[in-house]
Amino acid sequence: MNEKIEKTIKALESNNMSAFYAKKKEDIFPIIEKLINKGDSVAFGGSVTLDSIDAVKLIRKGDYAIIDRYAEEITPQERKKRFREAFSANVFLTSTNAITINGDLINVDGVGNRVAAIIYGP
Repeated sequence: MNEKIEKTIKALESNNMSAFYAKKKEDIFPIIEKLINKGDSVAFGGSVTLDSIDAVKLIRKGDYAIIDRYAEEITPQERKKRFREAFSANVFLTSTNAITINGDLINVDGVGNRVAAIIYGP
């Protein structure tokens, strides 16, 4: 498994993507905190993975300007507005549906905001 992970990371890097490996969810927190500067604006794509590793909670606790699409009190119109605001965020956190060993990302998106931000956003 380690050989496949190393090959995938090298392939991602050859495709101009930085790659980090976290063996367990707790290992991701120092990586996120290192990559995001205090005061940065941070937006999220729809991601069960981010929720399951508590990344959204981590960002909410930090010193960041959050464009929070998950906030319970917002209207559907406000949520759409935040989808658009995500394009100007300093950081966009999301997950991908699949990563190939050749360093390709595979994504399917319900409304298009996540893949659009991956392609054209922060």
